[in-house]
Amino acid sequence: MYYFDGYITEANVIDGQSLTPSSFGETDAITGRWKAKAYSGTYGTNGFYLKFADNSGATSTTLGKDSSGNGNNWTPNNFSVTAGAGNDSLVDSPTNYGTDTGVGGNVRGNYATLSPLETFSPSNLASLGNGLLEASISAGANAYYSAVSTQAMTRGKWYWEVLASSISGSAGTWMEIGIMPSSYNFPASNPVGAFLQGYSYTNDAFKANNGSYSSYGSTWTLNDVIGIAFDCDNSKITFYKNGVSQGDAFTGIGSISQEGYYAAISIYRSTAQSQSAVFNFGQRP
Repeated sequence: MYYFDGYITEANVIDGQSLTPSSFGETDAITGRWKAKAYSGTYGTNGFYLKFADNSGATSTTLGKDSSGNGNNWTPNNFSVTAGAGNDSLVDSPTNYGTDTGVGGNVRGNYATLSPLETFSPSNLASLGNGLLEASISAGANAYYSAVSTQAMTRGKWYWEVLASSISGSAGTWMEIGIMPSSYNFPASNPVGAFLQGYSYTNDAFKANNGSYSSYGSTWTLNDVIGIAFDCDNSKITFYKNGVSQGDAFTGIGSISQEGYYAAISIYRSTAQSQSAVFNFGQRP
């Protein structure tokens, strides 16, 4: 048996018809790229259309509801729609949708994940999983393992959250969460805050930049959620612990407009402790 390692959205199954790709996609007139489009035909007796639009529950009349008109509903198994790191119904989409009312959170689109393409040296990219939203390390030789996001921030205001899903809080187990340019390499001995343009908040209540550590905020540990608010326009970054602001950590952050800053994490691997953190860039409720 082979399991599908990916995402499914807008599942159309057509019964009794032979269709061409143009029934489901078209070439974008501006970019020249192939893109999906809404199917407008019929489904046949056994066909179905799963929109996965109603994630108020994981039942055959909500997440598994058939929207073709045939009533061929499906019962989801092993799906969670509970808000948090385990939610399996994400709102990520390759194209923007929703109407902006001005209150925020109305328009959805393509969100960042952690990048599996970074080639840190010497091979100290953290293990990525859970839809490329989880960074983890297993117990082993003492070293920092890191990851950065797929999308850069060059202007505007940005916010994301990180759940400390596995962390002991004991001596020798550290996490640093923050921002840095993607072009920086992570030698095994250096975390995010060790770099000139790296800015971080550590689980033992320090902020770090260019290798300089000073007291900041509260300590955080297992199941704490750290929010990161990066204001590119006003050159400052603020961290939150479980929704409570820890105050501006850094102001006057230098601009690197051509490359931009990326969300980043460094996790220290000790011989006795595995650790992990789960990101939410907006795709999870």
